[in-house]
Amino acid sequence: VDEGGVLTGTIEKLLRKDPLNTQFMNLMVQAARAAEMPEVAILTLEIGKENAPTNTALLMQLGLLYQDVMRMPI
Repeated sequence: VDEGGVLTGTIEKLLRKDPLNTQFMNLMVQAARAAEMPEVAILTLEIGKENAPTNTALLMQLGLLYQDVMRMPI
């Protein structure tokens, strides 16, 4: 991810076209984490959870992200 957010902007465009695409969501989460924007990653996964509550991979990823955020210094 570059500092200008080109990658996240591109992924946002993809998500606007297909907001429930889990591959696009995963890309956004990866880009957000790389850019040290965990709140964006969490929001993306929360939206995914609302729309796919039985997607265990997504739920696991969300749980691990919550754990990572809890370990971050404030």
